[in-house]
Amino acid sequence: MSFGQWKTVAKWGWVSAVLIFISYYASTKFVIIKKSVAILSPPTIVLAVCAIVLAKCCLSINMRFAASKAGLCISMKDSYCIYNRTQLAKYIPGSIWQFVGRMVILRERGASPAAIRDSLLAEHAWIVGSAALLGVVLVLFSRPDLVEYWVNKVGITKAVYAAILIVAFLFSLLILFMLMWNKFAYWLLRLLPSVRALIVLSMTWVFMGIAFWVILGPFWVTPVPFLYAVGIYCIAWVVGFLVPFAPAGLGVREGILVFAMSPFLPVETAILLSAINRVLCFFSELILVIPCVANRRAFRLE
Repeated sequence: MSFGQWKTVAKWGWVSAVLIFISYYASTKFVIIKKSVAILSPPTIVLAVCAIVLAKCCLSINMRFAASKAGLCISMKDSYCIYNRTQLAKYIPGSIWQFVGRMVILRERGASPAAIRDSLLAEHAWIVGSAALLGVVLVLFSRPDLVEYWVNKVGITKAVYAAILIVAFLFSLLILFMLMWNKFAYWLLRLLPSVRALIVLSMTWVFMGIAFWVILGPFWVTPVPFLYAVGIYCIAWVVGFLVPFAPAGLGVREGILVFAMSPFLPVETAILLSAINRVLCFFSELILVIPCVANRRAFRLE
């Protein structure tokens, strides 16, 4: 079998795997979908889905900014299609398939390996960095007593404190060493996000926070501060993204959201609402990919 035939088989195998996991995911969440429709009002569901769609559109714009930093000029329309078509692959175990799909598309359009590498690294470093920074700032601002609350709830020992300090110290040394390496420092400075990218990323996390916050309203015992909801969602997203064994952070993100909502909601309700948020995210991604499937024009690099 020739290389072209192998590539065709691999492409259709990937598409089939995506469709199988989409069908499996949708079927396993069918009960949650029914409950969400019954529990939440249609305007609340529509508002949450619209907020997620807007956040995903912001992420596709961020992808275009990152590609531009790496020397790749992609039209807005193509960045939307490339981003949203490859996102569905993140539900396949392995947590790499959305990146593989992106690399294949860009390589076929003539992008160099170095440019693809730089664009992917810059894009996801911007996403993770902005979410982590915004999450910590908003949580500490809205709930300055949260660390003490979690320490008392979980019962962190001195040994755990010491381990955290050691890891933080070693991580700081690693960052310092990398910054002292001239080539890395130059590469890092060259790929720093622009002001436009920072604005778009901030809008991304605000929209994601809105989508989560609005579905909490009918159920909270004590009102959840909006800034706290946005901050916790950012942190949960970062941890879910960084856990390699969880496709799209499945289970990890929800666990953090449930734990963080425990002061405001019964645990059972928090579990259901976190799962509903995941389903709404998945449903929004299906909506976003429809125009990409309908538009079969080849992507291009300008």
